[in-house]
Amino acid sequence: MIARHDQPERARHHVDPVALARRQLLQQSPDFTGLRVIGSRYGEPLSGAVRANVNPSAILYTDDWRPYRPLGPEYRDHRVINHSDGSYVVGDVYTNTIEGFFGNLKTGMRGAYKKVSKKWLQSYLDEYAWRYNARREPQAMFEQLLQRAASA
Repeated sequence: MIARHDQPERARHHVDPVALARRQLLQQSPDFTGLRVIGSRYGEPLSGAVRANVNPSAILYTDDWRPYRPLGPEYRDHRVINHSDGSYVVGDVYTNTIEGFFGNLKTGMRGAYKKVSKKWLQSYLDEYAWRYNARREPQAMFEQLLQRAASA
């Protein structure tokens, strides 16, 4: 999630749209299958987006943020990392990959775009998801992009 709940009140920026990240683990791939803008990081917008995008037979990995709690019983398992206790990895349970991705996303967006409108947020998220997913390809990103454009 693009979350700002950890920043002091004076440093917050009003952001209604948030992103839901989904990771495909069937092939143990570190890539994301997609990011989606959702209306709120609380209540039904968050729960509904998770339900619509995550199979009930999946294992849900989250931090200990309260709005995730009601979702746990709906999935095969809900593994939680308790950041508020200073825990970041417990066995094979961690959220570092997605937190690192969102850190890079926010830094990149602040540096490249300065201001992001709701109208274009999904396009920006698609761009950063593509960059992340393409990072390990042997072909340079620009070449990948040209090849995709030529085949479209």
